[in-house]
Amino acid sequence: MKYKKHPILKIVYLVQVIFILPFISNSQNIKFKRLSIDEGLSAVSVNTIFKDAQDFMWIGTQDGLNRYDGYHIKTYKTDQYSKYAISSNNINCLYGDRNDNLYIGTDDGGLSVLNKRTDQFTCYKNGLDKRSIPNNSVRSITELSADELLIATENEISIFNTASKKFDLVPNPDSIAPLNIKSVFKDSKNSVYISSFGNGLFEYDTRSKKIIHYTIPQAILGKTKTVFTSEKHNMRCIIEVNGQIWCGSDEGILIFDPSKKEFTGVINFGSESRYNNRIVSFSNALDSNHVWIGTWGGVIKYNIKTSAYSISTNDQSNQSSLSDNKVSYLFTDK
Repeated sequence: MKYKKHPILKIVYLVQVIFILPFISNSQNIKFKRLSIDEGLSAVSVNTIFKDAQDFMWIGTQDGLNRYDGYHIKTYKTDQYSKYAISSNNINCLYGDRNDNLYIGTDDGGLSVLNKRTDQFTCYKNGLDKRSIPNNSVRSITELSADELLIATENEISIFNTASKKFDLVPNPDSIAPLNIKSVFKDSKNSVYISSFGNGLFEYDTRSKKIIHYTIPQAILGKTKTVFTSEKHNMRCIIEVNGQIWCGSDEGILIFDPSKKEFTGVINFGSESRYNNRIVSFSNALDSNHVWIGTWGGVIKYNIKTSAYSISTNDQSNQSSLSDNKVSYLFTDK
């Protein structure tokens, strides 16, 4: 069965799953359709989403993995009596490889891999083997090559060989480590960037196999800020926009120039609410002129060319508005 196509522009994952319907001229005219526990979602807190080759939507929550076909939801949860069950119900991230396997990064159960043909999971947890996964809190997964995946756990980066099923920890020679990793992003030139909540931006150099840290200059931090007080080091998400790397932080978007290997600017969204500048997720719009930005203050539609933006927020009197201003994840259904 294939996933039922919805007439939507994107899916926003917040306290519930929200479908943004295509009635957009300004922020007040964006209409949201909600998918919640009433429709079978296993939990109201959604962390991640992935769409596979069969058009199924996989929704990772804090209490189970959900497969949505446009009509029904199937939920996967732990089962102490089955060795083929998922390792944890708290899902952080999802990734599908070229062989149609689904990789599930959990918050406390390591890595689970779903064979969709057999509907069985193979689980990898931290253990005595030095080539086991270094930590059971998996934050992000991305592909490096046909047989290698980069696995970001809470405070480490490791390379998982899909043939040998072994993990190799990437050493960090720098005094500043990528602690509390939030996301990993591979750009159009196959450069791999890592966002850290507290230590800012890192890059995994695929040639030298080393981790590089990029310092935020004082001009970007602000006159009254230091490396210890600026929340710009609290980075949660990354996206590529016109060849530049945008890093979502707790104090707006920091722009990183890959050619210069330095930060060059900041994008802020006013001073009315500091939550508008707490950036938690990015997603490309269907047109090339806009980027969707998820914040703790609502959903922002940002015009790349003009820098104009609009913010959609919750309106308790309108059931077609955003269900909650605190966004956790954005995903574009193309």
